[in-house]
This record gives sequence, C-alpha cells and structure tokens, in this order.
Amino acid sequence: MLKRRSVLGVAAGALLLAACQEQTQTPPKAPGHVGKGELAIPTDWNAQSMYEGFEKSGTGVEFASQNNRPKAFVAFDCQSPESMRLLEQAYPLRDKVNFVWLPVAVLNPYSEPQGAAILAAINRPEMLERQYKQFKNTPVQGIVTDTMVLPFDKREAVWTNTRIFRLSGARDVPFGVMKTSQGEFRPITAAMTTADLEKLFGL
Repeated sequence: MLKRRSVLGVAAGALLLAACQEQTQTPPKAPGHVGKGELAIPTDWNAQSMYEGFEKSGTGVEFASQNNRPKAFVAFDCQSPESMRLLEQAYPLRDKVNFVWLPVAVLNPYSEPQGAAILAAINRPEMLERQYKQFKNTPVQGIVTDTMVLPFDKREAVWTNTRIFRLSGARDVPFGVMKTSQGEFRPITAAMTTADLEKLFGL
C-alpha cells in the first residue's frame, strides 16, 4: 500500500510540475493583448465610434481626396516605427484610397509636437513625408521641433485625435478603420502589407 501511494504521489507531483512549467512558459494574455506579429485588434474596440469620431472631429493628412474612392482613417504616432512602416506600405495606394493619417500622442514627449508640426504645415503630405524620411535620425526620430512655434490649435488637434482613438477602445499604433460599401467597418493593423491593404479595399 505504501509503495502504491508513493508511485501515485510521484505521478501527481510530475503532473503538478508540468502544469507549473506550462504556466511559466505561456502566461495568460490580458484582454486585448496580442503578441508580436499578431493582429492588434482590442476585444472592446468600437469601430463605428472610431470611424465616425475621426470623420466628425479628427484632423489629419490626406495625400489626395476623391469622392469615388474608398476612405480610411489611420491613427499613427510620429515616434512609432510601425507607423512609419504602415505608411510606407500604404503609400503605393495613395491614388486609389483616401487615407486620412491622424497623428496621436501615445508614445513619448516628441509625439505631440511632431504631430502638431505636420498639421500646422502648409503642405501636410510633404511634412509627413519629411517625418518618414528623417525618422532614422538620432537622437530625435523625425522632425526636430525645438525651434518651431507650434500653434496651440494644432497641438490641441493631436490630443483630440488621441481622445477619439482611446475612447474607441484602440490601444496600439498604428491602427485604422475603413468602411465598406455595405456599411461594415474593418480594422487596419500595423502588420498589413500593400497586398493586404489591396485585398481589404478590393483593389
């Protein structure tokens, strides 16, 4: 009897150890959390709220706008390398989709002034391209704003974009939303390629 109990005890201990190791190796994810390379779609994201909020009160950059093209709103942070990568992937479609790029401030103190500088520019698309081209500069990634006088309303516009972004349940940047011809909303995520975007918009 003692031997049988010892065997059972060893077996139970082994199972418990395996369970502990599994929990250590694969910790549970918090709601809305995604790993690197996964689609960053929060479980509580309100797509309609984000789309309509940006459409009504957002301020962004459009390379060109025509009524017969599909439209999308994309929140980005000037300090986000993923945002610059998505901009690069979407750039070939600028004559096919009305992308509205809305700067938000979620990463660091440079996010807001750089976003405001883009919104304050006479030629916003050109300034956004400048941010992309200078992004690899150090110590500041992108536009240097230290000597710029940034209009308060443009700084405020960045925070309005950020509030709309947050209130919709969005968390990570870049993150966007488009509306199909059937009135359905679809997410635009950081990992998307040009081919993914073409498929999303039916191009």
